[in-house]
Amino acid sequence: MLNLIDKVRGWAYERNLIFGSTPEKQLEKTAAELIELTIEVAKEGFDHLTPVDVRSGRIASELGDVLVTLIIVAEQLGLEMEDCLSVAYEKIKDRKGVMRNGIFYKEADL
Repeated sequence: MLNLIDKVRGWAYERNLIFGSTPEKQLEKTAAELIELTIEVAKEGFDHLTPVDVRSGRIASELGDVLVTLIIVAEQLGLEMEDCLSVAYEKIKDRKGVMRNGIFYKEADL
């Protein structure tokens, strides 16, 4: 994973996305990519796909596009993706809550 993140960073530098854009603009791109991912999941009818179908198809590609944009934002902000994920995990690891209609609600929001 770290090797791929480094490749994405290199790609972004080569195309002047790090200094030629802003985190705000990249987050707009993230939102657009997330919409594309949402459309693909809805279109594919996720409930009938196997893990192999998901990994090899458009869903994997769209999810990867979201990750690319987030890697660029992290680089622009001087953050390491691994550190961001570690901080997020520490925040959620002991979180309790309930599932309602397929969405997890943390206790603090109930």
